Amino acid sequence: MKRVKVVYEMPSIIQSFDESKLTDQAIGQFFSIPIERFSEDFKEVGSQKIGVYFQDSNDRKKAQKMHEKNELVQIIGRFDTYRGNIQFVIEDKYALIGQ
Repeated sequence: MKRVKVVYEMPSIIQSFDESKLTDQAIGQFFSIPIERFSEDFKEVGSQKIGVYFQDSNDRKKAQKMHEKNELVQIIGRFDTYRGNIQFVIEDKYALIGQ
């Protein structure tokens, strides 16, 4: 089976992240999450330690470099599930919002 890279469009609605309201209805919705909510290695987000998935591993490295330079303010992504667990998916480098 050949993998096909999916190209996503900018969502029309981006919600602010409120972990207390994270339900199955959040799946597929786009959220803006402040950088302070992420772990240092950008592998988890929030107090529930939700897994973070970058579609391109280079984007994780870019996020880390931007964070080291204090340039990264927030990340936009969507919630999805993988093997029954909720994860935060970052589609591309344009989801990394700097100063």
